[in-house]
Amino acid sequence: MIRKHHEGHPVAIAIGLALLLALCAACYWPSLSGPFVFDDRPNLSPLGQFGGINSWDTFWHYVSNGHAGPLGRPLSLASFTLNAQNWPASPYPFRLTNLGIHLLNGILVFFLAAQLFRQGGKTEKAAKLALFASAIWLLHPLLVSTTAFIVQRMTQLACFFSLLTLIGYMHGRVKLAKEPKKAWAWMILSMGLGGSLALFSKESGVLLPIFALCIEVSLFARDKTPNRRWALLLLALPSLAILGYMASLLPGIEAAYAKRDFTLNERLMTQSRVVMDYLSRLLFPRMQGSGLYHDDFAVSTGPLSPATTLWSMLSITALLGFAWLSRFKAPFLSLGIFWFFAGHILESTIIPLELYYEHRNYLPAIGLAIAAASFTLPTNENLRKIAPLLAVFFIALEAFMTWQNAVMWSSQKNLVHMTVKEHPTSLRALERSALYYAAQRDYQTAQVYLERAVKLHPNKNAIKLSLAQTQCLLNQLSIDEFNAITDHIAKGNYDKESIQYLPEFIRLASMNVCTGITYTGLHRLLDAFIQQRKVARPRVPMHLIHYHRAHLLAAEGKYDAAIATLDAAYQSRPNIDILLLQAVWLISVHDFEQAEKY
Repeated sequence: MIRKHHEGHPVAIAIGLALLLALCAACYWPSLSGPFVFDDRPNLSPLGQFGGINSWDTFWHYVSNGHAGPLGRPLSLASFTLNAQNWPASPYPFRLTNLGIHLLNGILVFFLAAQLFRQGGKTEKAAKLALFASAIWLLHPLLVSTTAFIVQRMTQLACFFSLLTLIGYMHGRVKLAKEPKKAWAWMILSMGLGGSLALFSKESGVLLPIFALCIEVSLFARDKTPNRRWALLLLALPSLAILGYMASLLPGIEAAYAKRDFTLNERLMTQSRVVMDYLSRLLFPRMQGSGLYHDDFAVSTGPLSPATTLWSMLSITALLGFAWLSRFKAPFLSLGIFWFFAGHILESTIIPLELYYEHRNYLPAIGLAIAAASFTLPTNENLRKIAPLLAVFFIALEAFMTWQNAVMWSSQKNLVHMTVKEHPTSLRALERSALYYAAQRDYQTAQVYLERAVKLHPNKNAIKLSLAQTQCLLNQLSIDEFNAITDHIAKGNYDKESIQYLPEFIRLASMNVCTGITYTGLHRLLDAFIQQRKVARPRVPMHLIHYHRAHLLAAEGKYDAAIATLDAAYQSRPNIDILLLQAVWLISVHDFEQAEKY
């Protein structure tokens, strides 16, 4: 009875948790009216293939053909079918579900934190501390871009199953001394089953053994029993396997970096600054510099270029060293540091991903929240008196910033204004702003953003083509100007975004919208893409060149040449859609015999 009194009345804790969830939902509510953004459409538009999800076959085709990661992330894709079975769809149910998952994750953070606080000797206040840890995490403004970004449900679900797994692991781990058989069953089954579910939600689920190892190294540091050594072995083997697999990628990884504007060494140096920036934003929440697009983050070309690179590398080394040395005297601080850096092993090291995304902090932030909550019980009597007030102030500040951030996500217009304001040199922010105004038929404003983007990024071919299309719609593009763009493309490197503009160019040429875009000019543009094969890092997909040229020839009415060019596209990369397209074209010119063959 005494222990229950000190730990907090269960009803009071339950009411506190319910109020916290309600506050979080209220803060996020404005974001529910927001649009689909960025990677949402590529991952969700296949819902409309084959007439939508109307049978087991179409469901299985959708969930088994994901392309967001090497494993396809089928569990995450399956969850999207709960919100829509066709495309286009409304973003509202997707966003509402994401918010629900975030709230569920907040509950799981509470239960995991309570387990950890009890294990770390804070039994009397475990529930209260866990509630505060959950509040810090749930209301942190940096996590808005995970919950409001629909496709990042993949990150949310990986976190959900990771938390369930770690709760199950801890349930078994605390029984290890007295009930070893039950304990091992809980620990092994939790890691096996929960880890698999997390992994098929997103590949970051593979880090689960490393997170559990962080708990062992910090909170169980004083445990010297033989069973603890077996627990370490249980976690160390898969952790070493993960690190070994990543190391095995190194010999051929430079080829994978060919599509990036940075090398492996540059990425590793840059990630030291990126991770320290994440840490700064988590510890000191702020709105400045937040947003969906961070492609303006400068690449480190050397330890002193910029100078913060060396400082960041030294800081990370010092923090990890401090975490190891403090694991006996300050186990929660040690856990928070280890947990945070463990969460970035996959996405912030050697794999040639883009440099910066806020959603990568969704799970790593939990360890820091638990560490921060542990400091709300200072030993100094004066500090102990003001600690609750400071905690309430911090939560109120977080809630206000999260609400502000959610408002920014409430509409496409707000997002456009926020991203350009916070990232004025970001190519993506400028390009998405231009697309927004072009969709409103405000081509002049779109042109302003595109011209700024071209000035800031003169070597990006895609943005030059986007500007050319806008100038065409304003009837300001001449043949000579378009040819100049084509000549520039022929001398540069290929970027996959540039070729995606060809269908719209063909449409504009077929409608004779402006004098600057002609069929002849578009054939020259396709030849320019081929010419890029002669420069460094050739990677022009010839099947796409043939495919788009075939469409161009069909627009000219040259169907025989178009069919032959599609044959070349099929030879380059076989695809049943090409054969079906050929059949449709042949039927349109009443060549039924050839159509039947295709």
